[in-house]
Amino acid sequence: VPVHCTINNVIFIDKDDEGLRKDLVLFSEEFTATADNSAFAPTDADLFSCVGVISVDVFYNFGSNQIGQSTTPLSLVAPHGRLWCQIQTQGADNIAAGSEPIVLITVE
Repeated sequence: VPVHCTINNVIFIDKDDEGLRKDLVLFSEEFTATADNSAFAPTDADLFSCVGVISVDVFYNFGSNQIGQSTTPLSLVAPHGRLWCQIQTQGADNIAAGSEPIVLITVE
């Protein structure tokens, strides 16, 4: 990503039709990964490289799947031209095999 950039649009493709709010926690450095099926718990040190959080809480239901979208702009600095992201679900996901979500981010 550009060192100085703005995220203008996030699309969350929810192939499993869950429709649960997602918080995309963005970091400018690699962070300590959360163990599979565990609650997101960044370390205090990791929080220093957090450059923002984008919530996807508007979903459009199409019967057997959904699309979530956030158009709230987030301006940030990514000193190394890279971003890392942890997605936190506000609720209990139960994603079926083959229905893993896809996240699309527009960066300017």
